[in-house]
Formats: sequence, structure tokens, C-alpha cells
Amino acid sequence: MHDLSLTLSDPADLEAVQLALAEELGSLALPLQEAPSDPLKADPIAVATLVLSLPAAALAVVELAERPLVRQAWARVQQRLSGKGVKLALPGQAARSIEEVPAAEVLAASELVPDPSAAWDVFLAYAHADRERVEELHAALERNGLRVFRDRTGVQLGQDWAFAIDNAQRSALCTVLALSPAWRGSTWLQDEIRRALGRRRRHGHHVLPVYLDGLPSDEDLPTGVGVIQGLDVPACGGLRPAARLLAERVRALRTPPLSPAATTP
Repeated sequence: MHDLSLTLSDPADLEAVQLALAEELGSLALPLQEAPSDPLKADPIAVATLVLSLPAAALAVVELAERPLVRQAWARVQQRLSGKGVKLALPGQAARSIEEVPAAEVLAASELVPDPSAAWDVFLAYAHADRERVEELHAALERNGLRVFRDRTGVQLGQDWAFAIDNAQRSALCTVLALSPAWRGSTWLQDEIRRALGRRRRHGHHVLPVYLDGLPSDEDLPTGVGVIQGLDVPACGGLRPAARLLAERVRALRTPPLSPAATTP
């Protein structure tokens, strides 16, 4: 969670601010929520502060390059709140007039960077033609103590399917790509590969390819995957040994390396 603090020069504008955010950003499935404890605070000079809790993973699923509607929605928020003296303080920044804060900065401030407290250790991306083998891999990873998201078990009743999957992938410590020739026929998997590689380039997201049928030739790999060291399941002796190796690697990702100072006797 990241808190965005909106400062209102007139507490009477609170309802207008809430309505603008709910109508314009709510339509994009960005669940802005008021902080549960004392969301409206009045200071000695009667300036009210509305603290909105922004689920980082929710905003992280929105990329400006992919969804220009976000820019348009934010522009409408700014237009509706113009002249009301509303200031927005992004995390670690001084408050500025809301008209001066571009959508890109709001999204960047809410970008989720995977860390050891991530909601999931592994986001498991696969083609449904490989479902049986991936179910076995999933179970083996969980037996090795990992928190694994897979679409068939991770999307909860009533959740939006696409949003839940995007959210889980971007809040996971790493993406495991379970690959076979079936990837070519799965648009869902292709989207998940593209998102994983994009976040790898921009934010260092960990991508771990797992080759279910053995290491393919470069021309049989999704673009951008061949440069990443992968795991050859047949060469490992099967899914269970491969899962143990994967689990060792993911556990290492949870623990940041010691600094030189820490290793000095």
C-alpha cells in the first residue's frame, strides 16, 4: 500500500474530491480506498487532509503505454478539481497542486517493486494445454514451501479474471514461465510473458523459464526469453527435482545478498 495525501483548502470540498476520484478512476478498476483510521484530519489552520490508501499492485497493472485511458481519466480528475486548492503529495515528495501532477508520476509512485514480503513467491505462467504437468509442478513448489499463484486456484470468487491475474503477477517475487511448444497457441501466456519481460527490463523483475519438454532452439522460444538462463526439466530428472531447484533459487531471491561490510570480519 502507498498513501497519497490530498490536502483540501476547504473541507467542504471533500465530497467533490471523493466523487471525482470514484467516478473517473473507479471506472478504471483502481480501488482507491480511504485510510481506515482517521482519514480526514483538520490542522490548526483548518486545512483538511484526505489520506487515500492506494493498493500499489492495483495501479501497477496500468501501464500508460498500454492504457492511454488512464491519462484521460487523470486529466478529467484534474479538470474537475481545478481551482479547489487541492494538493497532492506523492510518497516522499512535497505537496503540489493536483493540476501539476501528471498521471505518469502517480503511477510511478505506486509501482510495486517485488521484495521478500511480496504476496506471492511465484506467479506460474503456462499454456492450458500443459495444465496437468503444471498442476504437478505447482504442487511440488508448494511442498517446497513456496507461495504459488496459478490462475485456476488463485482467482477468488467474484474477482475480475484479468485484473486478478495482472495483480498477482505484478505483486509476485518472480514469474516462472512453464514453456512447451504450446505457448504459441496461448494468447494469455503470451501476454504474461510480455508483461514479465517488460518488468524485468524496467524494474529487475525475476523471470525463470522452465522448459517442460527440454531446451528448445532459439527460434522456438518467445522473443526475449532465450537470453535468460532456464531450467531443462527432462535434464533435471523430471518435475519434482526441477521444483526443488526452482525452490532453492526463489528462496535465494527472498534473501538479499550481504553487503561487503557485513561479510568483513
